[in-house]
Amino acid sequence: MLLEEIILDMKSNLEDQNQKVKLSEDLRSKLKASNETLNNSIFNLNCDIFEELYSKK
Repeated sequence: MLLEEIILDMKSNLEDQNQKVKLSEDLRSKLKASNETLNNSIFNLNCDIFEELYSKK
């Protein structure tokens, strides 16, 4: 019985760890997408500022 309890406990821990890894991978992909969006927004803003500054000259 003790060995069975240890195995079940280890299985539960493994399932918990797998869930954390999945969440970590999901978070990583969301952060990557957010970073790309932010980079594009910053680039476009810089282009707008550049055009505004040099269109006045």
